[in-house]
Amino acid sequence: MNLLQSYFSPILQDEALYWNFAQHLDWGYFDHPPMVALLVKIGGIFFSKTLGVRLMTVLLMGILVKIIWNFIPLHQRKNKHAPLLYFGILFSIPACNVYSFVTTPDVPLLFFSGLYLLAFLKFTKKNNTKHLLFLGIAAALLLYSKYHGALVIFLTVLCQPKLLKKRSTYLAGLVALLLLLPHLYWQYKHDFISVQYHLFERSKVGFESSNVLGAFFGFVGILNPGFVILLATSLRKNRRIYKKSFSLMLRLFIGYLTFFLLYSFRSRPEAHWVAFAMIPMAVLLFNLANSNAKARKKIQYIALVSSLFLFSARLLIALQLPVASEFQKEKNTFFESISKLAGDRKVVFLNSYQRASKFNYYTKKQAVSVNTAKSRQNQFDLWAFESESHNKPILLVKKKGTTLFDSIQTSSGTWIFYREIEHFPRFNATIGRLKNKTPLVFYRDEAGTTNITIQNPTSLVLDFQRKDFPYTLSFLLTKNKTHYKIPLHYKNPNKILEKTTEELSVGWNLKKENIPKGDYALFLLLGSKNLYDQKISKSWSVRVQ
Repeated sequence: MNLLQSYFSPILQDEALYWNFAQHLDWGYFDHPPMVALLVKIGGIFFSKTLGVRLMTVLLMGILVKIIWNFIPLHQRKNKHAPLLYFGILFSIPACNVYSFVTTPDVPLLFFSGLYLLAFLKFTKKNNTKHLLFLGIAAALLLYSKYHGALVIFLTVLCQPKLLKKRSTYLAGLVALLLLLPHLYWQYKHDFISVQYHLFERSKVGFESSNVLGAFFGFVGILNPGFVILLATSLRKNRRIYKKSFSLMLRLFIGYLTFFLLYSFRSRPEAHWVAFAMIPMAVLLFNLANSNAKARKKIQYIALVSSLFLFSARLLIALQLPVASEFQKEKNTFFESISKLAGDRKVVFLNSYQRASKFNYYTKKQAVSVNTAKSRQNQFDLWAFESESHNKPILLVKKKGTTLFDSIQTSSGTWIFYREIEHFPRFNATIGRLKNKTPLVFYRDEAGTTNITIQNPTSLVLDFQRKDFPYTLSFLLTKNKTHYKIPLHYKNPNKILEKTTEELSVGWNLKKENIPKGDYALFLLLGSKNLYDQKISKSWSVRVQ
C-alpha cells in the first residue's frame, strides 16, 4: 500500500528540496544533515519520479515496524491477536501514516532511533565489543539523520546514568565521533551555519502563548489525541502497569514531549518534531492493552475510528482529488508553463526555494532561488548557482505581482508573475565585514561612520557603475523579525575586481528613520535599485540610543 501511495501521490515541496540535495551530495546542508539526501539518491538509482524519492522511506519504515515489534516482551507477542493489535495501533498514529510514504529527515530519524534503541538495549545487557560498535555506529547514523537525534541519545543515557561510569560507553561515543568527523568538518568550513540557524535564526525567540498552545495541540494531533489522553489517564490511575521492562520507553516518551513543550516557551516548535515519540508510545499502548481489558477495548475503538479516517485521507491524496492540501499545490503543469515562458533563459525564483526545488524536480532544469534581505537563508544561498547567470538573460519569478512585474495565467488558472532581465546582476558570494571590531552604537540624532570591507571571492567583476542595475550598499537592523533598512553614504568604487577586497568608509544618519532605542542585529546589504537587496555579512550586535 505504501509503494502505491508513494507512486500516485504528488511530490511535496520539501521532498522536492531533498531531491535537489540528492543531486548535489555533500556531508551537510544548510539546515539538515546529509542522510535524507543519501536515501533519495539511492532510491533514484532504481526508480524515477516520486517512487524514487520515496523508495527508501517505504523500506526503512517497513523495517522499523519489525524493530518496534522486538521492543515488546516475547510473552506478549505470542498472543494470536497480538499482530492485529500492534498493526492497529501503528496504523492509527498520524505520524506513522505520513512517514510511511513521505520522505523527510524524520524518516531516517525514526528508523535510526529504533536501531539506536535496539543497540542501546543490547549494550546495557552485555557491553562487549560487538555491541559497543553497534551502539557507536547507530548513534552516528542517528545524528546524520536529524539533529533531534541528540535528544534521543541524551535521554537514554539520562535513564541509565550508571553507563557514565563504564569505559565502554565512552568508547562507543568515540566511535560515533570519528564517524561524524566529515560532517563536523563541513560545519566548520561553513561557520557552523546549521547551529546558527536552528538556535538563533529559525524563528522568533520569546514567550508567546500561541506557541505553547500550538505545540500542545500539534504534538497531540500528530500522535493521535485519543491515544495520548488514554496514556495520560492510565499513568494517573495505575502507574504500576509500566513495569521495569517498560520504564525506559515511558521515560523516553515523557522526556521527549516535555523537552519540546518547554521549548515552546522560548520559540515555536513544529508538530513533527515529536515524531520519535510514536515509538515508545506504540510499545506503551500495546502493554496497556495487554494489562487492562477496559483499556484494550478503548484502544481498539480508537484504532478503528482513526484508521478509517486516516485511510480515507490517504485515499484522497493518492487519487489526487481536488482537495486543498500541500499535495495539490503547484504541480507539473505550472512549472512546465514557467519553463516554456523562460525558453533558453535561466529561471530565478525570488524568495521561494520551494518553487525552485519543484521546478528543478519537474523540468530537470537548474533554476535558482534568491532571497531578499528580509527572507531567511537556505541551501540555495550555499550553492550560489545564480553566479552562473551573472550578466546573462534570466526570467525572475515571484509569488505576488508588483508594478515592475508582468503576469500571465496558465491553463490551470494559476498566475505567473515574472520579469525579464537581460543582464542579471548577482549579489551572492560577496562577503562584507566591519573593519572596526568594537561594538557599534547608532545615535538617533547624530550621523555615524565606520569602515567596511567588500570581498569578491569569485571570478566575476562587481561593477558599481553599471547603468541598468547599479549596486548599492546599506545596513539592515533586525529585532524579532522587525526590519529597518538604513541607506549608506560612501564614495562609490568603480569596480571590485575578481578575487579582490575593497575597503570603504560608509556613513549614515538616523534622524529620518524613526528607529526605537534598543539592541539589534546588524547586517550589511548589497543590492540594486529597482531589484532587491541581499545580506552579504554575518550579523553584528549594535545598540541604538
